[in-house]
Amino acid sequence: DYMKKRMNELNKPLKIWRYMDDIMVITKMNEEEIKIYVENLNKIKSKIKFNYEYENNGTINFLDTTLSKTNNGIIEIKWYRKESAADRLLNYNSYHDKSVKINIIKNMTSKIIETSTNPTNQQNDLNKLKEILLKSQYPIDIINKTIKNTLIMNNNKKNNNTQ
Repeated sequence: DYMKKRMNELNKPLKIWRYMDDIMVITKMNEEEIKIYVENLNKIKSKIKFNYEYENNGTINFLDTTLSKTNNGIIEIKWYRKESAADRLLNYNSYHDKSVKINIIKNMTSKIIETSTNPTNQQNDLNKLKEILLKSQYPIDIINKTIKNTLIMNNNKKNNNTQ
């Protein structure tokens, strides 16, 4: 609360989201103003030190999402994986129970469809997931069946929530 109060005193952000030690601030400040803002935050006597990322071409990554501004001002969200992330998940040939492996597919699929707001991005993200699962030696029939069932289950859940 103290840090949030100090951040507001320095320059009133429009919106602040916090998850663990990651903070996203929506503001009208330009990059130079953000730089000065962060320098001032870091002058506060605290063990917390901030750094910042500024949007690049209307796009910024936050946690495991990419947020992009469209030409009409809408923010689209899609799944994000760092370039340094290994394109592998738990190997299918490991000694883990099959249910664990199926749950990995279900959970990753759910994350993508709950995160991606644009159907094209969602399909691209699901294709990337399939690619990662194949590299982790998951059989294609299990991948396709589990993704399909997860999509159906999530659609049913959405339909039940809107009724």
